[in-house]
Amino acid sequence: MLPKNSLIDLGRLESIGALNDPEVAALVRCFTSTLSNKIGDIRAAHESADSSSLKFLVHRLKGTCLTCCLTKLGDCLAEWEKGGLESEAGHMEKIEEIAHRSSLAMESILADLDF
Repeated sequence: MLPKNSLIDLGRLESIGALNDPEVAALVRCFTSTLSNKIGDIRAAHESADSSSLKFLVHRLKGTCLTCCLTKLGDCLAEWEKGGLESEAGHMEKIEEIAHRSSLAMESILADLDF
């Protein structure tokens, strides 16, 4: 049994097969490895005030995070999306910090698997 994790939905991770299927684990690992680039794209859209790109990128990443069990980050993106992406001073930094911690946590979980 894995320890409780506030960043990752471990029950969902298990239910999608990432804890016992090497192919599913590889997909989750691939997503996690590209997370910093996706956050960088969001930051660039945010800094350039490209609202249509920002809406698209945040919405897409939110869905992928929730699918890949990074629930804290997905919820944070959903909150930002719901509140209006141009509002919320400091929200970008919060997302970057949660993304970094989530990525490290997922890497640790997947590294402990024996495949």
